[in-house]
Amino acid sequence: MFNQVSKGKGLRYWRRMPVGSIFLTLLLAALITTPSRGQELSGAPSEESSETYRSSSQSEPGQSTDPSSDWWKTVSENIAESEYFITWQSRTGLKDLSSAWQAPSRSQGFRAYWSDRALRLIPPNPDETQWDWGLRLITHGDETDANCPVKISASVSRNRIDRYLHGVHEWSLNESKGLEQGFILDSPSLEPGTESADAQLSAPFATNEESGHRAEQSQSFPILSMKINGEGSGAIFTAPSNEHVLRYVLQGAQDAKGRKLVAHLEPFSEPGVRGLRLLIDDHEADYPIQVSSLITGSVWTGESNQASARFGVSVATAGDVNGDGYSDVIVGAYEYDNGQTNEGRVFAYYGSAAGLPPTPSWTAESNQASAYFGYSVATAGDVNGDGYADVIIGAYLFDGGQTDEGRAFIYYGSAAGLSATPSWTAESNQASADFGYSVATAGDVNGDGYSDVIVGAYLYDAGQTDEGRTFVYYGSAAGLEPSPSWTAESNQASAYFGYSVATAGDVNGDGYSDVVIGAYLYDNGQTNEGRI
Repeated sequence: MFNQVSKGKGLRYWRRMPVGSIFLTLLLAALITTPSRGQELSGAPSEESSETYRSSSQSEPGQSTDPSSDWWKTVSENIAESEYFITWQSRTGLKDLSSAWQAPSRSQGFRAYWSDRALRLIPPNPDETQWDWGLRLITHGDETDANCPVKISASVSRNRIDRYLHGVHEWSLNESKGLEQGFILDSPSLEPGTESADAQLSAPFATNEESGHRAEQSQSFPILSMKINGEGSGAIFTAPSNEHVLRYVLQGAQDAKGRKLVAHLEPFSEPGVRGLRLLIDDHEADYPIQVSSLITGSVWTGESNQASARFGVSVATAGDVNGDGYSDVIVGAYEYDNGQTNEGRVFAYYGSAAGLPPTPSWTAESNQASAYFGYSVATAGDVNGDGYADVIIGAYLFDGGQTDEGRAFIYYGSAAGLSATPSWTAESNQASADFGYSVATAGDVNGDGYSDVIVGAYLYDAGQTDEGRTFVYYGSAAGLEPSPSWTAESNQASAYFGYSVATAGDVNGDGYSDVVIGAYLYDNGQTNEGRI
């Protein structure tokens, strides 16, 4: 095993112990060893396994068949889920793989194949393949067993495949968030006191020079480069064009009692193989041990998973709302329904060494029908000076005494992330003013060390119909002021002043932040020419 040795703060190095350890090795380059004769996946569907798959795709026991239920929502969800089902392909179209279990991942931009002891990923269109990535299982014992034909039992149900080999249970779960992949090891690979071969999970990228495959494949697929993050919790694979192709994130390891095990990734290089190695401290761990990882495409994506939610109508950096040193993001879905129609929902995703998570870290809603909460979102900066970024959200049709007056919401950051309830709110106190149509940080306009915010109400009337008004609220140790510290108007009917607002930074170098405001229908010589 590898025993943790601390040196100051955090994990610095590992010491080899005489009990079996676990290695996870990932592909570093764009080649996969072409299976030799007799190495086709032995998990091809029999009549029994095919029937198991078909029956598992049918309605689950207890599933409602009541025609009065929300059948369209159910149908839509089933269709979306079925896109990630794993099916048997008797002819893959790949030159070096005749048949295999396979599944597409539209959201992540790759297609997965499960061949003999290997998980293999390529771009979705085989005719346009420019990279080839794989994860290969090497059995317990000496590494020379890696290329020996071994029968593997496999079972498939919907979007999950389970494979079993020599006391190792390997599983994959294909979902929109990515391909989750893991191993369950029943016992250590070595007896106490043994220091020879370890249980290994490996993905060799280069074939033997004598096999004749290397030269042919290297002409087709470029070698991928790999970068492991500082914490050893994830790696990014990049093509020679500098395009990020895949991300591999270690989700964690635990023993039979649910105790988390210390684990990290490190690079390795051996003859014919380069890649990632996963080291797990199994000292005093109770077997079986379970390891899980998430493989995603080159870019991160998020969705609302609700029809007509308008997820992404507004997006922004949230700053670092939990103070972990990573920036977070905020996304608005202003027509999201969750108890009230079109109430709106805002999603925040917290950054980490592995990037953004597949599911939201925080959400909030207006709890009022047709409020359009989240039509505008932005970082507020740090309005109360506690060291955590805050966010501001606009719901421009919110009713708070006046119909469609609009409301802006502030949520404070903290070590635990954004607050569950609004820390501050403000309204226009005028019907149909659309206050909160635009929101932004104003920077620090008065130089007091606290961030300020700016809110637009482009249909506000103050002498002229729909001239628009913009409101600035100053930050302080107690947070934002309850009433506006500064306002401005266009003094022209239907100018829509405040339709857009933002910090301008410090445009004149006087040490104070400035703001910029748009009035896109302002007339000054030309009709609707606009002015800022």
